[in-house]
Amino acid sequence: MKNENNDVRQTSDNIPHRYMTEVESQQMVLMAKQSFFKEKYRHALKVSTKIDLLLLNQTYPEWTAKDVLSTLIKGYDPQLPAQILLEMTHFILAEWEILQTTKSAPAYT
Repeated sequence: MKNENNDVRQTSDNIPHRYMTEVESQQMVLMAKQSFFKEKYRHALKVSTKIDLLLLNQTYPEWTAKDVLSTLIKGYDPQLPAQILLEMTHFILAEWEILQTTKSAPAYT
């Protein structure tokens, strides 16, 4: 149901909500850039994750991507924003795939 005055909608649980305006969306982007989790933090998180990935690959070579992903995600800060968590999930899976493909690739002499 739509209220024409302020674009408020009702969910199936009768909880009113509205979508963000363009200005609010831009403010969210700005807040995300100014947050504690800046690019340096993301880079450091990727470096430490890559080291952990290498250690897990050596210690548990039979693990699947799901095992590695769940182990590494558990070690992250619980306050980590969803955007960074998603970015790190993609990073972990991409790096794990690289490790698995290089491990199974035949060695050429």
